[in-house]
Amino acid sequence: MLPIGYIVDENSLLINQKMKKLFLIPMLLVCFLLGSCGSDDDNDPEISNEINGTWEVSNVYYEGDMNYGNLDYQFIGQSVSFDDYIFDFKEDGTFTSSGAYTVEFTMIMNGQEYTSEEAVPYSSVSGNYSIVDDKLYLETQSEEHEVEIIELSSNRMILNASGSAALTGGMEGTANVDVMEITLQKQ
Repeated sequence: MLPIGYIVDENSLLINQKMKKLFLIPMLLVCFLLGSCGSDDDNDPEISNEINGTWEVSNVYYEGDMNYGNLDYQFIGQSVSFDDYIFDFKEDGTFTSSGAYTVEFTMIMNGQEYTSEEAVPYSSVSGNYSIVDDKLYLETQSEEHEVEIIELSSNRMILNASGSAALTGGMEGTANVDVMEITLQKQ
């Protein structure tokens, strides 16, 4: 692994501020997926009762790929610490989510791995939620997404999300999060 700032190939591609921005783009997509999701009004009452309450995020893992301008790379993110990252699901079908976390972010490009520990900024989101079968739908004022419920018990919930976003401004590209697993513990 090379630290940020070293020359990585014969074209003198420097891993500098531009590369630091590449580290942040997938993390912003993850924030988007974590903080928002879609809607449906057919709640399963049994599952809705289990999800009601305050849940603390205890693990976030994600992986995907991105093309940005002429750069293609894969990325992996693993949470390393949390700053009060919670989801609070109310019986009336509303939710709030707030907090921040730190992630060890690895970018794999041209056979080289670059790893950096990055803070995912504090965010606060509120909206409505519903559950249909094994899907959790969260709806905010500006975004809608669907999250798969992998496990739900009285004290533990594991969610899986995926998504993509078009990147614009300067260099064009696409970021894809293929797997994002979020583990929450009930408080």
